[in-house]
Amino acid sequence: MKLLELFAGSRSWGKIAEELGYEVFSVDHKPFEGIDLVIDIEDLIDDMLPWIPDVVIDGRPCTTYSMAAISHHRYEDGKPKTDFAAKCDRMNIKLNNFYKNWDCIYYIENPRAMLRKMDFMKGMDRTTVTYCSYGDTRMKPTDIFSNNIFDLFNEKGWKPKGMCWNGNKKCQHEPAPRGSRTGTQGLKGNYERSKVPQELCYDILKKTLCLKQKIKIHKMSKKKYKILNLYACLGGNRYKWNEVKEDIEVTAVELDPEAARLYQERFPNDTVIVADAHQYLLDHYKEFDFIWSSPPCPTHSRINISQYTRESWKPRYPDMKLYEEVVFLTHYFKGKFVVENVIPFYTPLIQGKERNRHLYWTNFNLPNSVSDRKNPDLSRTKDLINVLSKFHDYDFTKYNGTQSKQKMARNLVDYEAGKTIFETALGIIRKQDINQTTLF
Repeated sequence: MKLLELFAGSRSWGKIAEELGYEVFSVDHKPFEGIDLVIDIEDLIDDMLPWIPDVVIDGRPCTTYSMAAISHHRYEDGKPKTDFAAKCDRMNIKLNNFYKNWDCIYYIENPRAMLRKMDFMKGMDRTTVTYCSYGDTRMKPTDIFSNNIFDLFNEKGWKPKGMCWNGNKKCQHEPAPRGSRTGTQGLKGNYERSKVPQELCYDILKKTLCLKQKIKIHKMSKKKYKILNLYACLGGNRYKWNEVKEDIEVTAVELDPEAARLYQERFPNDTVIVADAHQYLLDHYKEFDFIWSSPPCPTHSRINISQYTRESWKPRYPDMKLYEEVVFLTHYFKGKFVVENVIPFYTPLIQGKERNRHLYWTNFNLPNSVSDRKNPDLSRTKDLINVLSKFHDYDFTKYNGTQSKQKMARNLVDYEAGKTIFETALGIIRKQDINQTTLF
């Protein structure tokens, strides 16, 4: 297996990786012993590497994100104050996107502090370890961001040891209150401070080595990323997906034949199936890498409360198929999924993530906002269809089916939200919130 060691320093990882049989290429901005390429890693490009790596170990600089120096380098909202902080953000965005393009396993190691809260790290799986759990005299709580962490959806991933805690008298770690000369802060220079416990390196690298055959097969595969778009309607959520990832294969399921016809007209390369989406999910979920489901919302909508005093109102049960799909996907689906619906008139039976007046159930983190687009004020317009046609970039007057055009237009997912959520599921980083002069 080919391992790229970035910000290698003392080569804590590289030395052990070589012992285990990895082919290692180490990169740092200083010519320490054993470094293969000396370069400012912000300037690194693919052509400088001998191969595309299977595994990346990334010990990126922590200074501008650390509790000790963050007030000097950053404002309260995390935006950079200093040139070095801006440089770190640019570099980290570039590296994160490298890993996505390389389709590799990555481990990003950084002390537990501000890095985990940065927008460009959201959506990346993370765990936290303490160095003393791996034989070190320092406790040093450290975040490990990786796409190979053990969980319900990745039973073959690396499983970290339990964390230690301050005051644990049964542990060998030295007490290191802030300002003392013990722990990491007692070591001189970044070279010594950045050394990683050998036991932690062995633990991660041995587990990753077990995936060698899986990685080989995966990298040889040319299969497209397969997406199931349930209750597809006119494809509001799907509209911008090809801007995120070109090699996608989308299967859309829609029960309304007229909506399905217009969806096919809008997305001619997608496979469109007129069928019951709920049953199709049960029969075909194993065939896909990513599933988006937007079950019908009328029985959950708050309008059920605002309208129930009217004589014409007919009582109805909330459609529990919504929660059936959330439970089913959570326990049986191995890929990434999204179930989307309105914020209901009752307390949700399963807690979701509220974003931009919608509720989402996902098995990955979502950014605090999934769309910066302002919803049109429909209370002050008589030409609702025209207003929503402009907002969704779609002419709803084309629809000649049995559903209300206004209802369809109101319920269509904002395409910016669909794009952001798909990006997040893939681990792609949005850059517009970063104060920088160069984009990668």
